[in-house]
Amino acid sequence: MNRLNDSQEYDSVSWYTKIGRLKRAYESLTDLDLNYTQGQKESMIEAFMAKLSISKKEIVAVMDKVRPLR
Repeated sequence: MNRLNDSQEYDSVSWYTKIGRLKRAYESLTDLDLNYTQGQKESMIEAFMAKLSISKKEIVAVMDKVRPLR
């Protein structure tokens, strides 16, 4: 059985959370756009840039946005 170590598991959860933020911010993104293949993060970001006509900096800002504590 192939088991992820803690850092790999956290990275996967973190990535899915980040792309979820993008989907909420940009309704034009589809589930197909967000279909993640391991090792393809940079390619996905480039595809987001092309589809949304925004910079990598803007994409990363949305992905890394932290909600304030209540």
